[in-house]
Amino acid sequence: MTLAAAVALVKDAPAGHGVSYGHHYTTPADTTLGLIPVGYADGVPRHASGSGPVLVDGKVRTVAGRVAMDQFVVDLEGDRPEAGAEAVLFGPATGASRPRRTGRRPPAPSRTRSSPASAPGCPACT
Repeated sequence: MTLAAAVALVKDAPAGHGVSYGHHYTTPADTTLGLIPVGYADGVPRHASGSGPVLVDGKVRTVAGRVAMDQFVVDLEGDRPEAGAEAVLFGPATGASRPRRTGRRPPAPSRTRSSPASAPGCPACT
């Protein structure tokens, strides 16, 4: 199974530009951003905000900012894939989106904390 979407928009952003709700991500340098039209309503986990790996145009990118209900943004690091390029969230890539060796390691997977109600030794759990 694969979850993929087409890049809807590619836009230049200056250094220091806040991205998405609350501007929790700020562009570290002049860059390009890609808008991916899927969000948590489509099953993208909200905890992927700011850390989730996404394969765009054969390179692993990172979610920039928060995953919204119907979209999220990726930092394309100055690259300019065409609008309509495939963005793969999980599953095997097809065609042009197959990973290429870039010498850069993909981001480490995010760690999620267990909720207090499921924490070991929690008095409310017994």
